[in-house]
Amino acid sequence: MKNLLLILFLLTTLAAKAQETYSITGTVTDEKGETLPGATVFIANTQKATTANSEGKFILNGLQPGTYELAVNMIGFNSHIQTFSINQKPVNITVKLSVSVTALNAVTINGYDPNRRNYMAQFVQNFIGSSPNAGQCKILNPEVISFQFNKENNVLTANASDLVIVENDALGYTIKYLLTEFNIDWKNKIAVNVGYPYFEELKGTWVQQRQWENNRKIAYLGSSRHFFKAVATNTAEAEGYYVYRSPAKPTSGGFLSLPKTEPLNINSVFITENKSKLLLTHSNDSTGSALCIVYTQKPVPVPLSFPDKQISTIYPLADSIRIDTDGRVLPTKNFLTTGYWARGKMANLTPLEYFFDPKPAQKAAVITETVEGTYSITGTVTDEKGETLPGTTVFIANTQKATSADSEGKFILDGLQPGTYDLDVKMLGFNLYTEQVAIGNAPVVLNVVLKTNSILLKTVNISGMSKETRERLLKSITQSLLGYSANADKCKLLNPDAVNINFKVEKTAGAIPQGITEASSDEFLIIENKALGYNLHYLLTGYTEYFGTLTYIGTLYFEEMKGSKSEEERWKKNRKATYEGSITHFFRAAFSNTLDEQKFSIYKLPYIRHYQSKVKAQDLQPYKIPAHMFTEVDANTRLLNLSSLREDTTQLYVVYTGKNVPSDFTTSVANITMPFKIPAKLQQVSIIRPMDNTIIVEKNGNISPPDGILRLGYWSWCRAADFLPSDYVVPF
Repeated sequence: MKNLLLILFLLTTLAAKAQETYSITGTVTDEKGETLPGATVFIANTQKATTANSEGKFILNGLQPGTYELAVNMIGFNSHIQTFSINQKPVNITVKLSVSVTALNAVTINGYDPNRRNYMAQFVQNFIGSSPNAGQCKILNPEVISFQFNKENNVLTANASDLVIVENDALGYTIKYLLTEFNIDWKNKIAVNVGYPYFEELKGTWVQQRQWENNRKIAYLGSSRHFFKAVATNTAEAEGYYVYRSPAKPTSGGFLSLPKTEPLNINSVFITENKSKLLLTHSNDSTGSALCIVYTQKPVPVPLSFPDKQISTIYPLADSIRIDTDGRVLPTKNFLTTGYWARGKMANLTPLEYFFDPKPAQKAAVITETVEGTYSITGTVTDEKGETLPGTTVFIANTQKATSADSEGKFILDGLQPGTYDLDVKMLGFNLYTEQVAIGNAPVVLNVVLKTNSILLKTVNISGMSKETRERLLKSITQSLLGYSANADKCKLLNPDAVNINFKVEKTAGAIPQGITEASSDEFLIIENKALGYNLHYLLTGYTEYFGTLTYIGTLYFEEMKGSKSEEERWKKNRKATYEGSITHFFRAAFSNTLDEQKFSIYKLPYIRHYQSKVKAQDLQPYKIPAHMFTEVDANTRLLNLSSLREDTTQLYVVYTGKNVPSDFTTSVANITMPFKIPAKLQQVSIIRPMDNTIIVEKNGNISPPDGILRLGYWSWCRAADFLPSDYVVPF
């Protein structure tokens, strides 16, 4: 339907805080006292879940003092929801489930419902939500969902015979949702969704895990959980929240407009009573008791413009709403929301256990400063048994900061300025360890535990690949990693035997068989770059080449080569030439809003399915990245929202006009023509296609995740041979 729908979403997301923990135990029976093995028992909105054993008993550990909602579900029985409190001691309860009359009277109908597809589409839109994450969510068991439509009242109702299972590939969770109420009232344009979820973490590669962690931060910041946590800790205004009075009743149409009034004093709305925050729901004026919540990470004038902000409205359903000291809302059923919070829905939910502090975290340390204004990361590397691991490589990704753990497994990386870094730790036979470390104005102490690489332990050498085949594939892989720029001719892989190669043929019915080349390395590949004067230590964690598409991922650190004075002068000159017009240069300029001054021209380009198609000059529209697409996280980090470009399948055509040299790329991409007034032979031309809705851009030009954009043209052919450390400083 094209009609705008006002969506009300029940807030059941809470916040948790680490402290001493306790357990809840119990037994699940039916009304006759017979035990019910296999019943699902979980704490709503958390990752705490289990099943009753053969005697109907269960236990959930690791619960902090506070109030929780326990949910119990079993097919054929009515679900059971019970609120309980933990206060300095464990809890034991008995749960009795009543037989579901609906299940007893159920009749299986095999007929086709022509409206089911339409009903399911409406359900998904209002259950999963419409945030950027929604496109990466999928209901795995739609068959458990049934629909009833009341034509007279124009109301669609949904029920579920079992937990609804949602796979969220954007945040890395499987969500199992006990749906207790769902209806869409098209007459009044209101949708209501009430239920109780629990979360299971998806398993993924370390690259996926880093992507999920980034996406969780984005989903959390500005969410209802973030807001109530900030209210509870008296930091809501400092963290960028404004609160206004709003009309007492939702307005139709789904759009929220900000009242033309000054923001309220948050402490006058949320008062402290018995060490908890109490939301006052009644106002003395005529504007009503609803609150408009605006999230922005920097001060802005009133009124605020909707496109740049996250705006939500709270509609209280009770006389008062209590917020616990750690941000938990009590009770959870006492208010509804509209706006940004309502649109997020399942696609943006994170469990109680998840928490991200938007202020840079600082870890305790006793090490003094190394150089004035710089700090260190120190620690110890051990295996899972606590045995130290001397010789382990520890490094800051994409920099020249690297060391090896000493005979006691200890390491130190010094000379680090305040900022956020990716720390990587690797030893042969163990999985790569990676952690994002924030350095404020103090050093950091970090103890690392490496897990044994079980795949490597089980590896069996297979001699089925001939020497000739391996050499041919290795040559292709090496070329793909190094790239095709002029620098690539002066690079050499010093330890080719470290590359693990697998080749297979995929056969699909009706299609030509395709060869798939896969590669990785468990030890660092050492690339000697005599063009730029670096030895690259590159850990290749994944490489796939399939049907003309290449995907590779890895982490690396740089070691500066020693040379004669003339060589060092040549390296200095080549590094500067390599940096100018590079993707790092582009994003540094974008971060500082100096793209024009840095001689980058950007054009919007319609989606090109075949890269050999020529682009007409009139199809290229001059473009500037709007300021509202950037959201500042801290002084060194910004979020770049690319969702608008993805929605209209727009690509960005980037031209660097800063130097008078021919383009390096010589493949089919070169057939894409330039704007008429810019001679092609003078330019470096690249195309950016957004692959993620949001990427992280750092002040040094790094982006995360690295595959958040697809690169074509000049940037796609400049690879390892053109890598520079992220701390590279352009000489003047």
